[in-house]
Amino acid sequence: MLRWEFVLSSAVLANGAQELTLKPGASERVVVKLAAPEVRHVSQVDLRVALLRGDEVRARDQIVLRVYPAWDPKPILTLLEHKRIGIADPSGRVAKMLADSGLTGGAMTTVSDTLSNAAAVCAFRGDALILGPGASQAASLVEAALEAATSGLTVLWLEPGDTSRWRDSFGLPAAWAAEPTALLDLAPGHPALADIQPDDLAPWRGEGGPRFVMESPPGGNFRGLVAAAGEKPGYGLLEVFPGGGRIVLCELPVVSRFGAEPAARMLFELLLKYAVSDVPRFHPAALWAPPDGKLPLLAEKAGLVVSDAGAPGDGLIVIAAGADAADYYRVRESSLADKIRAHLASGGKCLFIGAEPESSAFLERCDVRGIAFEPAPEKPEWTCEPVPLAWGISSQDIAAAARAGEGTPIFEYRVAAADGAKTAAAPGAIVKVPVGAGEAVLCQLALDRAPENLAVIAVFRQLLTNLGARLQREDEQ
Repeated sequence: MLRWEFVLSSAVLANGAQELTLKPGASERVVVKLAAPEVRHVSQVDLRVALLRGDEVRARDQIVLRVYPAWDPKPILTLLEHKRIGIADPSGRVAKMLADSGLTGGAMTTVSDTLSNAAAVCAFRGDALILGPGASQAASLVEAALEAATSGLTVLWLEPGDTSRWRDSFGLPAAWAAEPTALLDLAPGHPALADIQPDDLAPWRGEGGPRFVMESPPGGNFRGLVAAAGEKPGYGLLEVFPGGGRIVLCELPVVSRFGAEPAARMLFELLLKYAVSDVPRFHPAALWAPPDGKLPLLAEKAGLVVSDAGAPGDGLIVIAAGADAADYYRVRESSLADKIRAHLASGGKCLFIGAEPESSAFLERCDVRGIAFEPAPEKPEWTCEPVPLAWGISSQDIAAAARAGEGTPIFEYRVAAADGAKTAAAPGAIVKVPVGAGEAVLCQLALDRAPENLAVIAVFRQLLTNLGARLQREDEQ
């Protein structure tokens, strides 16, 4: 006899048994029908099986399964009750997906509009706009949607394919056909991925994964959310922030796999919730560095918009913090520490680049206290923590930037300890320290030592975006 049971936190959700009739020494393939357990939330459930002869247990096994709840459109309909969503999808696939999933009844009938042409898109006034997989064949429709995004709208484009024709005009990434071998969540905890786990993305590879992967956009504020590994690596999900709006590009097969993969339904729900949330705002930053320093060049390469009037109250100040810079501030800019201290006390943010033990006195004057430095390990084991400061940055990105010095070490000192510190990239490479009502971020990668290296620029851009600094594309500078 074969006995089975589904167990969640010691509670048996379902169980059963099946008689087996086998002759001694014989082997046979037997189909065992299991009753799937019902869960309210995505759960890790143990499937336990035992093979018995009479009352004697002859073999046991256990498998951990990720079990999804039955699809329920009510929470989304409640969320969208007072929202207005536009759907621009010449192929009709998104509309069919919504109808099949029960998302076109109830409140959705009053908040969703099907937009069939560019004029309708231009006239649309709502909370978010969904572009379907076939939208790229209607160039004028897409351009109207992207233009709306520059004015503050969120555009969610599902399975867009190659968007390179809009690279120069709207800063979208080029994409190429690929079959990723794996997908990596670059932003754990991000609202668009809040409930997604690595196991959810595991089936989306090879022929079951996205048909296209995207490269990095040509500058400006953007954030990679899901990376696609393989012969042609890139992104499977990213967001771009043109003007005052947001464009979320999802090459993951949300539409194609909606009826077959619970993770596709879960991701679509998260993306829809994210699309109607507030768009983050980006502001010009202040930049302080010695006249002969390389930080201004790095800032230029990253597209940082620098304000001569200084950072706004809750904005960002980017500071070269190496020993030479700290010495320069002490001699030539004695009031700088007072300005930084006041900015942090009022809720502002400061990004210190490449601080060293000799910088400690300067940091103390800025009220960034209790910092202990120690030499960086020769072979660091890089990890990025699941915190907003590290969104869009992988351990591979950090490793590539750290190798960029070409003889000049980029990672000399790590933060070993700091009062109230939270690590974003270990070992002690990017650390956030609360100061007053604000926060100081110590980036121990001396990125300004290799200001033209692409890996360095990529990490710097993501840090600046995560800290709310406004970036421009090259054609806007």
